[in-house]
Amino acid sequence: MRTKKLGGWPATGLGELLRSVLRHLGWSQKALAHVLGRPVQVVSEIATGKKRVTATTAKELEAATGMAAEAWLRYDMEEQLRLAKPKTLRAIRARARKRRGFES
Repeated sequence: MRTKKLGGWPATGLGELLRSVLRHLGWSQKALAHVLGRPVQVVSEIATGKKRVTATTAKELEAATGMAAEAWLRYDMEEQLRLAKPKTLRAIRARARKRRGFES
């Protein structure tokens, strides 16, 4: 997997980004949860990819870590797109090609 650099943080996905930021700050997931005023489970679920980052959470992470909310959201969206594997894409593409052929 290719490592990206966004906002100065090397990471391969949202969970890795969060863990990298926490290491840099010298914080644990529990410490971040305390700063955010959220349950540790929420931070853990973000770190393990079980929970997505909402706009509100992104703004909270920005306030806590100094990393832009847009960066948190971008990492989350990129990870979701990477993981998405709709089973119907092949059929959709075939129908679109066929449809475009009729609309010349």
